[in-house]
Amino acid sequence: MTERKKITAKPISTKTLASYTSAKSSAELKIKILADDSRTMAEYDPVIGTAALVANLPIDAANEQKVQMPHRTTAIIDCGVVVWVPVGWRLLVNIDNRLARKGVIAESQPVLTQTIAAGVPGGSRISVIVTNVGRETVVIKQFDKFATLRLEPIHKIVWED
Repeated sequence: MTERKKITAKPISTKTLASYTSAKSSAELKIKILADDSRTMAEYDPVIGTAALVANLPIDAANEQKVQMPHRTTAIIDCGVVVWVPVGWRLLVNIDNRLARKGVIAESQPVLTQTIAAGVPGGSRISVIVTNVGRETVVIKQFDKFATLRLEPIHKIVWED
């Protein structure tokens, strides 16, 4: 029988991350954002460091802009914004408390579709994967606040044995 070695992980900042954190605090990090409409602009709360995401929905067959989500339904909701995230950072999503109480959950990583917005490459369009695990049907309408977005550093892990 082979002997198992105990392995521990220690987070070590990457050189890129270190350059951001040593020069500026995360509250001072500038992120370029481009909204489809002034109503889809992510509203930033500097106290808690999150931005509100709103639904940017296409017109459906009934000429309405909403998503109806019965129990066990999943949808990808576009947020109507493109962001440029610096190297060494990532975006995380939390579902809005009002929807969470009804059983709606969100994938923690947003769907980032690479795009060239405003003629600048490297931007990512934000969409969120949401699932209704509650018992009642949930409706998300155009421009409803449905999630929050936050930016956090990525730490490099170096395995030691």
